[in-house]
Order: sequence, then structure tokens, then C-alpha cells
Amino acid sequence: MTREFITVQRSAAEVCADPRSEAMEALRWARALLSGGGIRANEIAITATQPTVWDDHFLVLAREAGLQLHFTHGIPALATREGQACSALADILLKGLSQERVRRLLRRLPKTPARDAIPDDWVAKLPRGAALTSLENWRHALELGRAHRKDGERAETGLLDVLSELSKGTDAAESSGLLLLRGNSLALWQQALRQAPARAVDLSLQSLRVADGLDPGNSIVWAPARHLAALPRSHTRMLGLTGRSWPRAEDEDPLLPGHLLERRRLRPVSITEEDRRHFEIIAEQCETLSVPRPAKCDRHCSGCQRALARAERRSGPQSYP
Repeated sequence: MTREFITVQRSAAEVCADPRSEAMEALRWARALLSGGGIRANEIAITATQPTVWDDHFLVLAREAGLQLHFTHGIPALATREGQACSALADILLKGLSQERVRRLLRRLPKTPARDAIPDDWVAKLPRGAALTSLENWRHALELGRAHRKDGERAETGLLDVLSELSKGTDAAESSGLLLLRGNSLALWQQALRQAPARAVDLSLQSLRVADGLDPGNSIVWAPARHLAALPRSHTRMLGLTGRSWPRAEDEDPLLPGHLLERRRLRPVSITEEDRRHFEIIAEQCETLSVPRPAKCDRHCSGCQRALARAERRSGPQSYP
């Protein structure tokens, strides 16, 4: 199969040392396009074959920069308030009671009857350094602080009821969720329990993603290449081209190796070929194409030259910033 080079109006490569640097430079590039005038946010895209490597960096840096960056593949559930409530609940069920874990959970719980039964002054005179790893420890500590709370017995009753349920561990994962969570947080918790046993609920939560709530029509998009190929944008920055992740190499399935069943019967097009097609579709629609290059790479690096050569019909030597 022969391939023709694709013509783009303008291409560039920039030095980046690590994924965080790549994310930072990508956002600087996007801001420069917006501040130059004439280019709208809905014309700008940043893409990679496996965006999860850069997700956490983009979440933090985009908020700090005040840029509206839409994650087409969703953001990690644990990056949301609801996800943090689920994480705090999972932490207690898996590791047991402790003062730090209980404080963290009560700070993150949504409004529920069980949470409303615990007054805000429940921590009055509670020894900050006490571990409080059992129900008896909690009962004794709350009794000692009873005189310093407005309604001492209410705090003991409400909190001990919750702690009694939590002390059952992962066996009470479903009932604890129904008792303490509501709305989106409860939906996340139940989804995590459906994906894996309760003892692995923390791993399930790490894999969940949720919509970021931003409108792609007025946002810069951060997207997997397969998403962007469906609707390319005029100004695109590609990450991972010089890190051997574009195209990705296809590994043999360890559960169903090739000598048992030929891979192409299950997946007619390899992941390597898919990545190449996505690259060509995206680059063909670009007016501006930008790629990062490793910090150790010099001006005449063959890897960077090949990456840009795939995107344009070369008419002369390439120049790098």
C-alpha cells in the first residue's frame, strides 16, 4: 500500500521534556492562537492516541490558565466532588475506621438524612491525635466531648449509627452507599460496584470517567485521535508523535495468542493502521499542525523530521523553534 504525503499550510515542532511540559506548551500554543485574533476556540484541538497520559496535567493547567478545555473522552470521576465522596467512602470500607478517614468522608458527603443527623460541632474536644480505629474508641471519645457540644447526645447517636454501618467493611458497600450518597455520587458508587467486586471498588472508581459539562462548540478540545478524526479542526496540536505512541505498536493478546486464532479475524484493521488513518484524516483538514519534540532532540533529529514529513509535502528543509 502506497501513501502520499499530506499538505498543510503551516507546521512546527517544539521542545518538551515530559508530559507535563507537553501539556503546558500545548495550552500556551492554544492561548497564542486565541490572542492573535481571528481564530476561535472551536477551531483549536489538541490530540493524542492515548490521552490518559496527559489528562491530569491538562485538568490542573487548564484551570490555572483559565482556558475552557473540553475533554471529549470525559474527565476522571475522581477529579469531581462526587468522585471524591465515593473515594472517601471506599477508603474507610477497605482500610477500616480512623479519625482522618472519617473526617475526610464527612467533609465530602452530599446532603442526606444520615449526614444531617450529625451536627457540625461533632468534633468538639475530640483528640486530634487519636487514631480511633474501633467503635469503642469512638464511643468513648464522643462521651468525653459531650459537655462541649450544643446537643451532645445527637452527635453521638447520629455519628455512631453511621460508624456502625461503616465498620462492617466491604460487606456493607451497597447499603453504605444508599445510606450516605445521593444523586451523581450514588450513581458513580453503584456503577463502580457493578464493574468489580466490592473489595476492588477503589480500582473501579479509578477507571470511571464522567462528562465535563463543557460545550465543545465554544471550547478548545482535548481528544483521542479517533474522536478528532470524526470532526477535525483547523488548528491542531498532536502529542506523542515522537514518543513511539503514534502509531501505537500492536501487541499479541496474552489470552488468545495468534497461533490459536489469527488476530485479523477478530480485528480486521490493526491498531497501528487505525492510528495512521486517524493521523492522515486529521492532518488533511489542518491549516496549522503543531507537534512537540523531546528535549534531547536536536534541530536535525530524524524522528522529528519524519513526524512532520508525514504531515506535509516537503519542499525544503524543516525549521524548528
